[in-house]
Amino acid sequence: MTAGEKLKDKPGYEHLNEPLHMLVEAEFPEDESLDHYKKQQLRELAILNGTLREESPSMSPSMSPSMSPFNNAGMKCAETGR
Repeated sequence: MTAGEKLKDKPGYEHLNEPLHMLVEAEFPEDESLDHYKKQQLRELAILNGTLREESPSMSPSMSPSMSPFNNAGMKCAETGR
């Protein structure tokens, strides 16, 4: 008999009679900061898809096309002889 089985019927250990479960609680940052990440991800997706429109003044300088890890500035294409 395990220790849990010995305690099952004692006061304060009633939860041992229930199926195993887990409760996870977390505090999320304000919606504004989540919006920032969503906008950043959508912008990077637009860059990848080639559908990025001109940058709005509210866009963070850290997300300018030249700063994106997905830009191709500075990358050279292989010579094709054409």
